[in-house]
Amino acid sequence: YHCSAMLCSIYFKTGGFALASTGSIIFNVFTSDARIPLEGATVLLRRQDAPREILGIRITNASGQTDPIMVLTKDVSLGQTPESTVKPWVGCAAIIEHPDYERVFLDGIQIFPGIVTLQTVQMVPLRELDPNLDGEQELNFTPQPIWEEQTYD
Repeated sequence: YHCSAMLCSIYFKTGGFALASTGSIIFNVFTSDARIPLEGATVLLRRQDAPREILGIRITNASGQTDPIMVLTKDVSLGQTPESTVKPWVGCAAIIEHPDYERVFLDGIQIFPGIVTLQTVQMVPLRELDPNLDGEQELNFTPQPIWEEQTYD
């Protein structure tokens, strides 16, 4: 194969497909059904397939949004024919964290060449425990009606 040093490096790292295009992704992180923006959430984006390299780490701003993460993708022409067996996207996974919220894991994010992907993420607040209960919580469950005495004819 004849190619420039950079393109050859990309060609062999990706299993033979030259990556001639880029796509990008912006995360919109919020809390509650009211979509309140969440500032200070950390977003880590990595390739879904081996070698699972980290593609970018961003922190959300006051609007709950990250700066774009640029991702090298397969050339757009590779996915434009019905005969093509090449996926026209790069599969990614993300981890979103904030000290006051449950961690979120996303798998199967698709980044397409020439496209800005907007990924929304709803964060769920961590439960606050009563310090007087030492982390214990008493739950009472009512019995299901199937446990009541029944007669069958």
